[in-house]
Amino acid sequence: MHMTEVKMIETAAICPNPYESPRKFSPAEVRSLAAELRQKGMSSPLLIQNVGTHDAPLYQLICGEKRFRAALMADMLKVPCAVIEKNAIPDETLHDIPLPRNCFEEAIFVLQQNHLSTCFRTVP
Repeated sequence: MHMTEVKMIETAAICPNPYESPRKFSPAEVRSLAAELRQKGMSSPLLIQNVGTHDAPLYQLICGEKRFRAALMADMLKVPCAVIEKNAIPDETLHDIPLPRNCFEEAIFVLQQNHLSTCFRTVP
């Protein structure tokens, strides 16, 4: 799987993973994260896969659903993303990614917030 550097991607160009059921997050949790994103920016990138064309960029969210929802709530027009090249993850395996990812996502996010927030800042 080939990933490019972290890029700022327009939130309007990111769509949910159709192979994953939407997770249920507490609205208060998302609001709290949105407030934090407004103050500090997003310290860890979303993981997305390119599913568009050169003329019509479109990306599918692979990891970071809660942060993506909070970014939308915070009216962020662009978010940092690690982009996986088009077709690097076959559609039939996309439904396998969310379950293991969800087990570790919150722990990784908390660690990144607590220990890396001073190293990575989103520049407006």
